Formats: sequence, structure tokens, C-alpha cells
Amino acid sequence: MADIKLNLCRTFHPVGQGLFCSERLNIEGQPNPINVVYDCGCFEPSREVRKQYYLQKTLSDKISDAFLDNAPIYCVFISHLHYDHISGLRELLKHSVKYLFLPQLSPALMLESVLYSRCYASVDGFNETLSLMQSLSENSEHIGDARIIQVIPNRNIDSEAETTAVDLLRVAAHANDSLGHEICNYRIRIGKYWEYVPFNYASSPQHEQLVERLQSVKELSHCFANGEVNFNALASAFANQNIVNMCKEIYKSVFSSENEYSMPVYSGPVSLKKIKCCCNDHRYCRWCDDCYRRHCYCYGACLYTGDFPASNPTLYGMMKNFYTRLGAWKRISLVQVPHHGSYYSHNADLLYVRAFCCYVCWNKKSISSSRL
Repeated sequence: MADIKLNLCRTFHPVGQGLFCSERLNIEGQPNPINVVYDCGCFEPSREVRKQYYLQKTLSDKISDAFLDNAPIYCVFISHLHYDHISGLRELLKHSVKYLFLPQLSPALMLESVLYSRCYASVDGFNETLSLMQSLSENSEHIGDARIIQVIPNRNIDSEAETTAVDLLRVAAHANDSLGHEICNYRIRIGKYWEYVPFNYASSPQHEQLVERLQSVKELSHCFANGEVNFNALASAFANQNIVNMCKEIYKSVFSSENEYSMPVYSGPVSLKKIKCCCNDHRYCRWCDDCYRRHCYCYGACLYTGDFPASNPTLYGMMKNFYTRLGAWKRISLVQVPHHGSYYSHNADLLYVRAFCCYVCWNKKSISSSRL
């Protein structure tokens, strides 16, 4: 059987502090390109409204430039719900997104996202995050035209549990969508030759501690009922600046500077024997050199990590074992360095992946690549 040729355009968009990655797959025999996105957001740590406005406008322009031909986006993967990874989601959803993959939504995770934006983002960023969490709490199956798929944490990482492969091209072609709203141990395939594999794990105890601490605040007791968070009531309570300041102190006392939660996604070939991947689009090669192009020719796999806490040896070991068991770890040619290159999310074992590493940070260079 002849090798199937696949042209891959993978772009790490320079959007400042945050992450917006897109892939465009042109598969031999497939009439239209396939667009896939991992995270879409940025923010300005400064509270200056003008800076945040121009940063968000830059992100909107990057989104528009990436999808000028109005080709549909087959799937969007969101690593976690922090504002610098979701601030462009509303804009992105205007481009006919079919599937939105999120870590399993829980009141604790959504509440933490709201408080994170209140502590670190602008007021507009907080309001936007709050609005998004309200939408997700009211309808966890659809947002706009996009179908929400929640990735359930895998609690048996070391087991030999079977994975389920689902071809989105086949699923989208049928009126009766066989893909449920919750998945676990799934390999999301685009045709027969390329796949996306999310790795999710149980959220940290700090998320539940945050809920318990906030429930003990008398002025916020009406915001919690039957294990759920009333985000409308929370928005009203936050009109009181004293309550806002109290919540900030609670949040910062519960969470350290280390990020606690993020869902990595592997993007790569299903089998090295059936595919040749060519990464030769000029937008992709603006920042990578010829050596990387040759290295990537037969592999092309990327590990997107978001803000994954790789410095946690237990979580890092779980992730590595998961992808090793699937045969994916050895195919990785590119690693998105976790958490913008933060010391708190670094793991020296990444040096042995034998891959190029892409640092996405908020300084003037915005983006760089190097061989480890």
C-alpha cells in the first residue's frame, strides 16, 4: 500500500502571555482542509484597560487571519479554564466550530477559573470569564453551534484499559452523532491517519478546598446549593468590593504560584508505517529551521501541554506512562513547554524526548524554538 501524504501546517500564534495553537491538515483524498485548535487566549497582567483592549484585538486579528477562508474548525481542545487560555473562545466560536473538548466540568473548576480571572485579569476579563462559566453551567452540551465534549479523568492510568478510536470525519457525516458528551480513553481521529489524544486526570484537592473556604463566608453562602455554584448570585455578590478582596485573599492562600491543572493533548500520526507528514507551509516555517523540517518529515507529532504541572513527578509520570502505553511518546517531535516556560512547571525529563521544544511566553520575542 502506498504511503498516504499529509500536509501539516502547525502554527504557534504570537499572542503574548497565553496560548493559541492551530493545525491545518490537508489529507490526500480529502477535498477540504481540516482545522484544529488547542487553546485560544491571552491576557495582559497589567490592569491597564487600554493594554488589554489592544491585546484582545491582536488575538481577534490572529483568529481572523488563521481562518480567512471560513473553513470550519473541526475541533477545539481547551487545556484548562484560565482566562489566558480561553479569552478568545467566543471569537473562535464564530468560525463554525463543530466540537469543543473541555476537561470535565465541575463547579470547583469553574469557580476557580472565575476567581483566577478576578485576581489576575482585567475587569473585562473577569466579566467575560464569568459570562462563559454561566453559559457552561446552564448548558454543558452545546455552546453556540459547537457540541461540548467533556474529557473524564482517567483513574486507571497504569492499567491496560482499551482505548476507543473515533473518526470525526465519519461521525460528522451522520445525522445521529454517536459521540457522547463525555469521553474517557478516547483517540480522536481525523480520517484513518492522524489523531488527537487528550490526557485528563483528577483535579487537585485545592479546588475542593477553595469551594469549602468560600462556602464558609457568610456573604457567599447563598451562592452554593446542592454542590452547584450559582454564578448569577456570585456576580451580584462581587459588586461588593470587600467581598472581592476577601475572595482574592482566600484564592491566593489556597493556590500557590504553581499551576495545578491542565489537560495535555497529543497530536500525531496513527501509524508511522502508513503516512508521510510534510511540514512545509511558510507560516509554519517562519520560526523553525530546515533541521526541524527534516526531523519532522516522517513524524510530525506534537505534545501540547498548556500549563501542565510537569514539575509534579506523580502527574508527569502518569502522563508519560499514558502516552508511552499508546505508543505515542516515541513519536513526539515537538513539545510545547508547559506554563510559558515557568520554573514551577519544568521537568528535566523533557530533555530526553529528543524533540524540539517551543516556548510560548509573554515577552517581546513572544515565540522561539530550540533543540533540547
